[in-house]
Amino acid sequence: MKTLISTRPLANVETPLLAVVVGQGQPAPLKDAGLERAIASGDYKGKKDETLLVYGSGKAERILLVGVGKAGEITRRIRSALPLP
Repeated sequence: MKTLISTRPLANVETPLLAVVVGQGQPAPLKDAGLERAIASGDYKGKKDETLLVYGSGKAERILLVGVGKAGEITRRIRSALPLP
């Protein structure tokens, strides 16, 4: 398995699986009907350790959302494990 961390716009990433870190209460990280529907319906909230796998409608075949919780509650351990600014 090949892993790549990229700063390209998410909509331009062509891959079988795109994993995206999302904070609680944040909007969909890219325009995708499946993601927007899951967040709008409340199926995904971005809570710490929450995950959701959806089939993408763009260049990413599958999109894995990984929740990190509320922005103010992100711990040093989580920050060190993620490429956050």
